[in-house]
Amino acid sequence: YGPDRLFGPPPAAPENADRSLIPSPDARLSPQYPAIAMFRDASSADDFKDDLARAAGVVTPGVDDSPYIQYALDALTRDRGASGYPSSSSDESPQSPYHFTPTTVPAPFRPPSIQLPRQAARGNSDPQQWPLVPGPRVIALPPGTTAEDLRQGWPEHPRQAELEKQPPRSDLNLDSETGLHNIGKALKWQSPLTLKPWVLRTQSLVLLGTLCLLMIAGLVFSAVYSMSRDGLTPYAGTIYGGQYFLFRMLPQLLAMIILIYAQCIITAAFWVLPFSQMAADNRNERQDAVFLPLYPKSFLWPQLVGSWNIWIPIFNVWLLNFTIPLQSSLFTVIFVDGTWKWATVQGVAWTLVALYVSFLLALVVMFVFWHRRRTGMMRHWALRTLADIIFLISQSNSLHRYRGLETATTRESMWQKLAGTAERLGFWFSPEAPEVGTWYGIGVSTGSEKGTMTEKMDNPGWANQQETPLEAGEQTTLDPNIRYRYLPWCFRDGQISFFAVASSILLLALIIVSFVPSTDIRNGFLPQLSPAPDAGAFSAADFLYSFVPSLLGLMLFLMFQSLDLTLRILTPWGELARPEGSRAETSLLLDYSTCLPLESTYKALRNKHWRVAVVSFLSVIFALLPVLAGGLFMALTPPSREARMYPNVPAFGIILALLFLYVGALISLVPNRSQFYLPHAVTCLAEIISFCCDEQLRTDEAFDLHMMLESHDLAGKLDIGKDWHRQGRWAFNAGRNDDERLGVKRYSKYTVNPKKLRAYDRRARGQLISAPLPHNSSSLFNR
Repeated sequence: YGPDRLFGPPPAAPENADRSLIPSPDARLSPQYPAIAMFRDASSADDFKDDLARAAGVVTPGVDDSPYIQYALDALTRDRGASGYPSSSSDESPQSPYHFTPTTVPAPFRPPSIQLPRQAARGNSDPQQWPLVPGPRVIALPPGTTAEDLRQGWPEHPRQAELEKQPPRSDLNLDSETGLHNIGKALKWQSPLTLKPWVLRTQSLVLLGTLCLLMIAGLVFSAVYSMSRDGLTPYAGTIYGGQYFLFRMLPQLLAMIILIYAQCIITAAFWVLPFSQMAADNRNERQDAVFLPLYPKSFLWPQLVGSWNIWIPIFNVWLLNFTIPLQSSLFTVIFVDGTWKWATVQGVAWTLVALYVSFLLALVVMFVFWHRRRTGMMRHWALRTLADIIFLISQSNSLHRYRGLETATTRESMWQKLAGTAERLGFWFSPEAPEVGTWYGIGVSTGSEKGTMTEKMDNPGWANQQETPLEAGEQTTLDPNIRYRYLPWCFRDGQISFFAVASSILLLALIIVSFVPSTDIRNGFLPQLSPAPDAGAFSAADFLYSFVPSLLGLMLFLMFQSLDLTLRILTPWGELARPEGSRAETSLLLDYSTCLPLESTYKALRNKHWRVAVVSFLSVIFALLPVLAGGLFMALTPPSREARMYPNVPAFGIILALLFLYVGALISLVPNRSQFYLPHAVTCLAEIISFCCDEQLRTDEAFDLHMMLESHDLAGKLDIGKDWHRQGRWAFNAGRNDDERLGVKRYSKYTVNPKKLRAYDRRARGQLISAPLPHNSSSLFNR
């Protein structure tokens, strides 16, 4: 044990041992291993082993100490001349200098880094291999380099006075506002924090813009062609068949695809905007970013937030809602030269062109705003879940300001306490705690707030801040009137019950009116308006009975979207509120609220959240309501020569089936809502953070990492991949005895009773409790 563990038998010392230890000129140095001095002969070298062997025998096994041994040998044998290199007693052989690899050389003696060409310094694309700070690089020697060239180009060893002038790492001059984002370009280009959801990326916006251009081109062509040719094509004489579907249902179906696509983009922009503003360099832009909404309340009306770059696209997406009923009334039948022909309604067509052009311009605004914009999200890690937010704040120095806000009533009351907050999302470094390193999270820079970024350390000042008492007059967390105070408006008892009852009554009335012999809808009804088209192919009767039904169907669709989004937002909190807690896989790591249509359905089915799966699936299927309703009626002239409005019976049957599902979905939302009660909403970062600032949660081993570079790193810490009974449980409560702060907490380390787990381990496997059980062992445990 000693140097022999690394080098084998001790090499022999040459007679000219006072010569510097020099590798052979043809010896290659691998950057993966420390440089080892090479001797010229095999004579004895016992003089060098005495103290070194004893010192090496007490160092930590596996630590490479060969560079320090080489330096000690050189210090003992070199000449103390001005050159800094030892002199030689013989000139028979040319000398070659030795050097350490940049990763093993003692810090004070490292040569300055040399910038390699771009193609030679690409590095590893794996985010886990990114350097946190720029470091020295291994220098490749050019061919033909002689020992003399290296000896002349090698810098002298720094003298003691020079070493004392070198600042320690804790003295890095960091801008209090820009943090490490602009220190050199290491973190800026290797981890630029510009990851965006796919729907906000360039290719997605270009795809949606292409769809809009195609729609505009089709509208312009149909309007111009119909005007110049007095119609498009002869009417087939029936409201059943492919031609009727082509002119009366396909236009709004295509418009619905564009609308849902645009809604997905706006929903993603709502979620990313708070993180993006928190990652900005400008403090004014970061101010109050934690109060920005993470989700749109509803697409029934525009929710204008942020700067004009944001609310202009939001407003145009709301205007895009009107394209559905307008597309339903785009085509009608006119009588030309004794022939009924399909024609384009000119006023409707050019109105649609204006709406799509406006949306296309708004899309350009959105592209310019988000292109190359910092979003605060690392490569391969899109912040989507409650666990992601907890990790971001686990190292934060600003959480003391959120203490007591878990019982706040409204967002406005939170703002009164946090007004002017300008927390930042990015990479952080603490000069007072350099051993912590660099980490990714939310915090306040030392230049703008008191305190430091030192977290989870024995800092009395920080501890006092964390224990800031609640404001005077603030009620205790244990009061049920506070704990179960809030439920979203659409989920409250009166509202959801009214929706369910009213929709049931209206559906029943529709069925009765539609099939009573005296009012049988299949016999048609008088339009009460003139069905005759004018010069622009506009028919008042056709427009009214296509626009209004489609608009009503659109309202039903958008209302159910709000219910669906609310359910997806509250599901993680409902799981955490269970008395027995919930696994992270089915609570902290749920991302239903940020999923695309049908993506949440798939994930809910996988997690056995049946109600979420059904409701999210129906929220997409109900898009057919405005599509089919817009093409439901058409004015026809029966043999009695009196124009009447007749329905497309198959479309009417499908609409009735969808309405039955609509009522059933509303009724399914009435029971089992008690787990969704919270003290306040969870639709902005400040509201969520107020429930996640508990010290027990922040110091939990699952989040106690200084740097995690991919989302699966966090998922692994939360036991994902283990058998269900070996996954820990998490809860939203005030502790086992209701004597702690209300918030998210670890409920238990294992899903099953640890006594059963240990007994099974000892009996069947003889392994530690942390060893995973086979997946077929679930029968041994009670769920």
